[in-house]
Amino acid sequence: FAPAPGGDWLEDCPAVLSRYDITPPFFIISNQFWIHKDHTTAFAAFRILAENDREIALVCTGSTVDSRSPEYFPGLIAQLERWGLKQRVHILGLIPKRDQIELLKHACAVIQPTLFEGGPGGGAVYNAVSLDVPAIISDIPVNREVEGTAIDFFPAGDASALAAKMK
Repeated sequence: FAPAPGGDWLEDCPAVLSRYDITPPFFIISNQFWIHKDHTTAFAAFRILAENDREIALVCTGSTVDSRSPEYFPGLIAQLERWGLKQRVHILGLIPKRDQIELLKHACAVIQPTLFEGGPGGGAVYNAVSLDVPAIISDIPVNREVEGTAIDFFPAGDASALAAKMK
C-alpha cells in the first residue's frame, strides 16, 4: 500500500467548491451507490452527528446506479427526506477525478463504510492517504491493511460507532 498523489493534486482549485455549491465543514464519500458500499450506515451516522451539528454536511460522489439493486438509491433518498437531511447531503454523481480530489482535500475526512472491498480501502482512501486527509473506514479485513497517520477504523455496519469517529 504505497499511495502517491497525482501531479496537480497539490495545486489549489477553490472554484471547484463553488461550482458544486459546497462549503466546509463536510465529510465525503466517494463510492458507487452499490448496496455493499453501505451508504445506509454512513447516512445513519450522519443523522446522529447532524442532530448536534447544524453546519456539517455530507458530500457523495459516484454513480447512483446499481443494476443489481435498483431500489437501493431511491430508498436512500427517501430515507434522507424522512429524516429532513436531503438538503445537507450533496449527491454529485460522477464528477471529474480532479474535482473529486479538490473536494476530498477540503473534507473533514473521507468516509469508507464498505462491507466488501477488492483492495485495501478502495480508491478514495488511497487518495486520502496520499494527501494526508483523514479517513474513517470500516474494519473489514482488507481495510485493516491500510496504513497512514490519519486512518481511523470503525466496526462495519455500526452507525453509532461511525458517528462517534466522525465527531
